[in-house]
Amino acid sequence: MHNNNWRDHSSVYSQQHQKFYRWVLYPVILFLFLVSLFLAFAKKEVVVRVPAQLTATKIDKLQVPLEANIKVNNLKENKEVKKGEVLVMFDTSVLQNEKEQFEQENTSLEDQKKAAQLFIESIAKEQNLFEDEDEFGYSNQLKSLLLEKETQNTEQVLATTKQKIAVLIETKKKNNYTLQNITEQLVRGTLKSPSTGIVHLNEEVTGQIDVSKGTVLAEIYPKQKESQLMFTALLPADEVTRIKVGMDVHFKLDKKGVASQTIEGTLKEISETSMTTEQGTFYTIKGTLQSSKYFNNRYGMTGEVSLIIGKKSYWQQIKDVLLNQE
Repeated sequence: MHNNNWRDHSSVYSQQHQKFYRWVLYPVILFLFLVSLFLAFAKKEVVVRVPAQLTATKIDKLQVPLEANIKVNNLKENKEVKKGEVLVMFDTSVLQNEKEQFEQENTSLEDQKKAAQLFIESIAKEQNLFEDEDEFGYSNQLKSLLLEKETQNTEQVLATTKQKIAVLIETKKKNNYTLQNITEQLVRGTLKSPSTGIVHLNEEVTGQIDVSKGTVLAEIYPKQKESQLMFTALLPADEVTRIKVGMDVHFKLDKKGVASQTIEGTLKEISETSMTTEQGTFYTIKGTLQSSKYFNNRYGMTGEVSLIIGKKSYWQQIKDVLLNQE
């Protein structure tokens, strides 16, 4: 009787022990095996994260081209403009007056040169070829020479006249060069948009009429839907050796209270020299981002760029942490 009871209890224990292996221990072993596989073969990106800012791939600056007051100003903040559109017109009345004076002087120089050449030709033919008296006195001088008929005096007058012609030609040449510069300035007196985009004004000179030459009046940013996005960031100097041009990046835009969005991009540029600030030493990096209609943004918005320097298995990362390695 007692033997039967013992056998019954032993049978129950054996069955429970088998259930333990089947429902507890085996799943745990399987779980640990799968975790080991995951740690050994699953990989995670190794990244360097730095703050970044959205910028345009190309920004055209509108600068004052000459020393003149602004006469017409069509610039407005956030105004959409097209390439070749007239944006600013300057008062070029002074330049216009100078141009007219040089043109009149050139006309007089040309008339004087023609009279001198006719004077020389008349002496050579020993007859007065002037139809009327000229305003420069060559016809009267010719009459005197023809009456005197002194060869020595005539040769001296011819030499002086030829020298005067050379001076007239050189003076006109200089005037033409000056006229060319004035004409170019008159063309620059009308400032046109160099590209299609959006206007961003320089607030320091907004509304001013007398602005120095070279001052930036505004910048033209390309329309975002038609332009590739670009980011700019400062990379700590101790990380620059791990960063290479052409590596992939992730850009995540700062959006408080809203689900963040991430777009892919490529690192395009690392500055040759570093800059030092109160926060440390940094290199400027720039890159392009893939445009996305789902990525709502504005130039100047900030975010975080992740520079992908490689991939490591989770086990390798745990090992690096335990061994205090990068």
